[in-house]
Amino acid sequence: MALQGTCRQIGEVAIIDFSGKITLGEGSATLRKTIREMAEGGQKKIVLNLADVDYIDSSGIGELVSGFTTVRSAAAEQTIIESTLVACESSVIYRRRTVGKVSVAAVAELMLYDAQNPRSLLYQLERLRADLKDLPGSSGSSRPERVVDEISTRLRRSVPAELEQVSANGRRAELEELLTAIHTELRDLAEAITATQLALPGDMQPLWGPDERRVVP
Repeated sequence: MALQGTCRQIGEVAIIDFSGKITLGEGSATLRKTIREMAEGGQKKIVLNLADVDYIDSSGIGELVSGFTTVRSAAAEQTIIESTLVACESSVIYRRRTVGKVSVAAVAELMLYDAQNPRSLLYQLERLRADLKDLPGSSGSSRPERVVDEISTRLRRSVPAELEQVSANGRRAELEELLTAIHTELRDLAEAITATQLALPGDMQPLWGPDERRVVP
C-alpha cells in the first residue's frame, strides 16, 4: 500500500497521520516532501503518527535523519529532530536526558552510539553480532560478521560532537558522510545475510518448482 498522509491541527500542534509503507522510492519521497513542507512553512510542533504504517525500511529512517545534515532555521531543525525521535520511539528517553535541549549531537549520541539504548544502532549491531555467532557456519570472519565489525569500527572512530559542526556551505559534512557510509554498509550486510543464510542450496528447488519468476520470501 502506497504511503498516504493526512494532517490535522490540535492547537499549535500539527499531527500527520501516515498509513501504508515507508520504503525506498515513492514512500520515502512522500515522507521527505511532507516534512520539508511543514518545516519550511514555519510549523514548530509536528507529530508524526505512524500507528498505521505497516513497515519502514532504512531509506525511510534515512529520510528523517537526513534532515540533520543541512542547517535550517531553529524551528525547522527542532521539527526534524522531534520527528526523528518520534519515528524511532525515543522521544521520552531523549527528553529525560536533555531537558529543554535540542541538539543534533545529543540525538546522534542516543540513536547511534548508546550501547544501553535498544533503539540505537550500536546496540542492534551488538545483538546482531551475537545472533550471527550462533548461526551455522559462523567462523567469526564470515562476510556478515566482517560487515558488522566494519560498521561498529566506523561508529567508534567518529565523535558525536564533531557531527554537529557546520561547513562553509551550511552542511554537516561529517554527519552526512557517516550516515551515507553506514546506509551503504547496512545494505551490504542485508545482501550478505541473504546470500549466506537465506539462499537455497544449489541442488535444491522451491516447492513450486524451478520457476525463476517466483521469488523466495
